[in-house]
Amino acid sequence: MPKSLFIKNLAPTVTEDQLKAIFGEVGDVEAIQRPTDRETGEPRGFAFVHMVKAKDGEIAIERYNGHEIAGQVLEVLEAKKAKKKKVDPDFKLSTEVADELEETVKRARIQIWRIVQECGADFVNELITETRKIIADGGLDTLDGQRKRTKGGIFLRLAKEKMDAETRAKIFPNWRELKQREKERKAAKRVEEEAKQAKRNDSAAKKDHLASSNGSSKPKAPPTPEQLAQLDEAKDHLVELRQTEKAVEQRLADIKSGKIKGGMMSALKEVADIKGQIAILLKKYPPLA
Repeated sequence: MPKSLFIKNLAPTVTEDQLKAIFGEVGDVEAIQRPTDRETGEPRGFAFVHMVKAKDGEIAIERYNGHEIAGQVLEVLEAKKAKKKKVDPDFKLSTEVADELEETVKRARIQIWRIVQECGADFVNELITETRKIIADGGLDTLDGQRKRTKGGIFLRLAKEKMDAETRAKIFPNWRELKQREKERKAAKRVEEEAKQAKRNDSAAKKDHLASSNGSSKPKAPPTPEQLAQLDEAKDHLVELRQTEKAVEQRLADIKSGKIKGGMMSALKEVADIKGQIAILLKKYPPLA
């Protein structure tokens, strides 16, 4: 016999108190559920009425099914018991892992679930153990080295490195793009270091030149016509290198901004080569500095 009732076609103006009063005429009402719309907060067009006694539920169906309230005809039915959903063990584990990692990003939580599905619980438990160890040892930097990775970031990084290429492509379809970005970042850092070294070499060459000029007791002999010609030729070459360097750096900037597609690695190498040539030229001909 029905104890919980499902009331359909309710007007939004009908309140819980009104429902309790109406069904209370039949018997004792245990509880009223009046769901509301998540976005508007307005009552939805149905409700649940839970009677204390099952026989009162049957009487309420007979009396109020087809009854009009607030201009609308009610439909009163026995409420069906909600079926208990089977808990997916993979989803349960992935939720526990995501919660431990304090991961709130929906995409990352889905990726963790996919890792559990594709690689299994043992694989995931090994990753969790290693993630905990890395966190205890001070964490792991991001690709650009600007900050520490989150707990979830460390876990996903380890997963990408340890799973096979086919599985990685399923879960992380943009993995190749990320690896390319990391390669370009390292190349850019290498160019930056080479440029700094070239600058240090230039500075050292200038100091050596000044020291030799100031420390000499004998007047320095004027350059020969041949030396002057070599210096002029070196000066022209330096101008060409500077112009080429500027053009390549502009091309590199266009590649980074997306105006030009591809060619990042070759542009970085070209910039490094030009800077190296300039450093050698300035070291050989200090007056050009």
